[in-house]
Amino acid sequence: MNKILHKVWVLLAAFAVSMPMWALEEVDGVYQISSAADLKAFAELVNGGQNTVSAVLTADIVADADQPMIGLTSGTAFKGSFDGQGHTLTLSWTGDNALTSDPAGLFPYLAGNVSNLRLDGTIEAKGARSGALAGRVEAAVTISNIISNVTMIGLYAGDSALSGLVARPSTAGVVIQNCIFTGTMISDVSVNVGAIIGWNGAASTMVNCAFLGTIKIKDLRGNYNLTNVDSNVLAVSRTERSPPRTAITCPLTFPRKTWMQATST
Repeated sequence: MNKILHKVWVLLAAFAVSMPMWALEEVDGVYQISSAADLKAFAELVNGGQNTVSAVLTADIVADADQPMIGLTSGTAFKGSFDGQGHTLTLSWTGDNALTSDPAGLFPYLAGNVSNLRLDGTIEAKGARSGALAGRVEAAVTISNIISNVTMIGLYAGDSALSGLVARPSTAGVVIQNCIFTGTMISDVSVNVGAIIGWNGAASTMVNCAFLGTIKIKDLRGNYNLTNVDSNVLAVSRTERSPPRTAITCPLTFPRKTWMQATST
């Protein structure tokens, strides 16, 4: 009997070790993220191939320093929906945990909708195409109601597409609306940056967005308040026309031909 009980305990112990210490709560098919552990678990879920799942934040979260990005490859690009429900997510990717990949961001490869989220914290970006929210947007998705108050520190020398929100939309049809960057962009080596879009590689629509932060870029070549390539922006709003509060006055860029199509507020 003792041998049988011993074997049972060994099996139970092995099973317990193999099980994750967290369990994501799911309501009506949507994962509920309420802690740093939940966020890490969700990232591992997506990066493991379950990239069409959706999630909501149910609390303000300070992410762990070793928080994985969500959607590490084009094959595991996040394709679900992520609703912050007005909560703040604070990121701290600095020092040994600085972002080194190209692209990089909370969602390095994004092909889903993100909404109602406030981003805070500090991100050091050693690779090109780093955005606080997204690195590379690979589908005609909508990014809405985002406030990014992140300090973005560009450590990549040259053409970086560094951004306080989205580094590079790579497909037409991306809509960015009701988004504000209030943070700071700092670099002695990066050029070609934008507060909302770093490099607008495809026709995107930007509506009711504003830059109210600070740009501290040593080399001003190609550095703009809103987006580096304004020719691909289909619409902008009047809020962007207000002079932004910048440490260094950078040229404002607006697609004049489509100005009258803009949504006013």
